[in-house]
Amino acid sequence: MRRYGKILAAILMLTSFMSFSFVGCGEKEVIPVTEPTVEITADGELIAYLVEDFDKEYYDLAELEAMVREEVAEYVKTQALVTETGKEGMAVESVAMAADGSKKVVVELRFDNDEIYADYFDVEAFYGTVAEAEAAGYGLSAALISVKDGEIFTDELAKKNSRRKILVIEDSVIVRCPKDVLYVGTNASLTEEGFVDCTQGEGLNLIIMK
Repeated sequence: MRRYGKILAAILMLTSFMSFSFVGCGEKEVIPVTEPTVEITADGELIAYLVEDFDKEYYDLAELEAMVREEVAEYVKTQALVTETGKEGMAVESVAMAADGSKKVVVELRFDNDEIYADYFDVEAFYGTVAEAEAAGYGLSAALISVKDGEIFTDELAKKNSRRKILVIEDSVIVRCPKDVLYVGTNASLTEEGFVDCTQGEGLNLIIMK
């Protein structure tokens, strides 16, 4: 069972508003998080926003937050994810109601890198350069298309874009990138806000950034 389900299942076991808003990939417009989302920071961190209905009067936000923080703290301890400087490789950033008044709870989790994210959620995830992705065994040719004109990603384009960043993620989420998106997998699409919608199909989602 994925940990995503484990954390949000806590909601069903229970007997203020905070704003979560970010710019689109290469855009300045501020848009709140209202559905499961992954944000990539300029430093290569992955921020996961777990979103679920929280519309029963007997649900207790403080109790949910305590349960989430306890579960994550145990994982951090078990995996020895605390550096010598005291920084944790994964942390709970916040647990709060969604900013749009939709009676949804948003759990914000920070991951230092793709490896911790992949292990915690028990999914496949990779963030690095196109060259590194190919070296890791990801076949990119014909698996991506240009968001500008629908051009298919070829071996030649892979060489030209070898130093660009790529995200490979096995998750049904909306992805928010630190730079403009150039290519997406054939089962994903760019939204009007500049995000990448990876909720349209199963399997790996691929995103190459400018």
